[in-house]
Amino acid sequence: MQERSKLQRWNQGVIRRSQRYAWYGHLGLSTTLVIVSIGLILHAFFSQFWRAACRATVVILVVSSAASLFCYARSLLFRRQMLTPQEIAALVEARNHAADSSLEEDPY
Repeated sequence: MQERSKLQRWNQGVIRRSQRYAWYGHLGLSTTLVIVSIGLILHAFFSQFWRAACRATVVILVVSSAASLFCYARSLLFRRQMLTPQEIAALVEARNHAADSSLEEDPY
């Protein structure tokens, strides 16, 4: 039973890390959209600075999109580390079987 609770805590930690990185990805995409919107608004009012604003917006867009994709990929990698209930049961059963067989052996 203790082994099962350890594995369930492991899963909860994996889920938390996965959700945190997914949230970072959402935050990055939202920030990207806000920056692009601000760039378009600035272009409407200050079109003489459009080239500099466009370059800055594109650089920020590329960097934040790459960071968001990295966070989403990291989130998916954490999700792949999760154990299914069947895997937890199999690991607990294997651990119990190994413990039972070691008790049956006579060390002398």
